[in-house]
Amino acid sequence: MSGEKYNSPNVTRAVVGILIALTSAPTAQPGVAPARDELARAQAAVLGRHAPDGLRSLRLKGRLRVGISRDEAVDGLVDVRVLLPDRYLRVDTINGTERRSGLAGRTLLTPKGDVNAERAGFARLMLGLAAVIPAEPKLMFESTGESSFADTTAIDVSGPGFAARMVFDSASHIPLRLVYDSRYGAGTVMSFANRRDVDGVQLPSRVTTLIADRVLETLMFDDMQVNPDLQDTDFRR
Repeated sequence: MSGEKYNSPNVTRAVVGILIALTSAPTAQPGVAPARDELARAQAAVLGRHAPDGLRSLRLKGRLRVGISRDEAVDGLVDVRVLLPDRYLRVDTINGTERRSGLAGRTLLTPKGDVNAERAGFARLMLGLAAVIPAEPKLMFESTGESSFADTTAIDVSGPGFAARMVFDSASHIPLRLVYDSRYGAGTVMSFANRRDVDGVQLPSRVTTLIADRVLETLMFDDMQVNPDLQDTDFRR
């Protein structure tokens, strides 16, 4: 872990500042059809021959770094399991202690958790990974119509208990990040980087969540599987 490079506070604040400005900019020429078109292009770019119905499950395993403060972080392991359309489990192991979170249909897997928060987290993850829409919450998409950043395009995503701006690379249509409000405040950024070809699917091996003054967490996936044989029994508290 000591060889990994992480965002410095100055770089982090600069990136977040740009993205907050993007989310605060006036909306022009909104439209549902352009947003759906962009989402479809992103699915095709990420999923290839799996788009969209050929993706059934994912398993992503690797390392985890959680920011405790601007200058302190703890390391661990992470195991993410997805069985579409509505099963999601994340297992974090830090200092020998295991924490499970997620959903199995309508069953909450997070001890003392909130089902709406888990649904929102699952939706953000799947939108960023592969522009895939989980079963819940029901989401609507609208184009921002903005042209301020020539190298990116963006759409607004909303639904019950959910709101985010989704940013794509304008040339490849690959999802780059989601910007949303969280308990840490406005302008929380979830970025998806270092994509690799995994059985024809372009999956990000690094997922970073940050706010203006620090990196909240970084997931670094070393083992990524497309359509592994996951069963309902793989999703338990």
